[in-house]
Amino acid sequence: MTTADRSLRERIRRLDPMIGGLALVTAVVPAWYLSWLLADFGLRGVGFLLGWIGVSWVLANRNPPRELGITWLRIIAGLLLLTPVFLVLPFVMNADRFGVGNLAGFVLTESNLITILVFALLAAIPAGIAQWLARIDVGSGA
Repeated sequence: MTTADRSLRERIRRLDPMIGGLALVTAVVPAWYLSWLLADFGLRGVGFLLGWIGVSWVLANRNPPRELGITWLRIIAGLLLLTPVFLVLPFVMNADRFGVGNLAGFVLTESNLITILVFALLAAIPAGIAQWLARIDVGSGA
């Protein structure tokens, strides 16, 4: 058995069951959202499975639960920020079928720029809450 295998087993043994269960449950929302983003590429099931495992692993390594919540909010903000990319990417990949000569003009239309702005503003909400929670001193209660 290698050192990496022993290290992984030790981390799993030390994992608090409450944190692990909470990580598994809360990872469903980002995994579902990721599967929705990857649906146009035919990767819905794979996206959900890999997203659920990946987010669960990241969240399970956060302790106390407050850190889990902050990390979850940051993951949601990141997914919201990436949403316009995944919405436009299928059209970019098939631009030659539409007879598009100027790809930049095709991608940077007003509607796409507004979509980017809207999702950036939406992503700022969970990111701002996470930043606010990260700055709170738990001991002072304020």
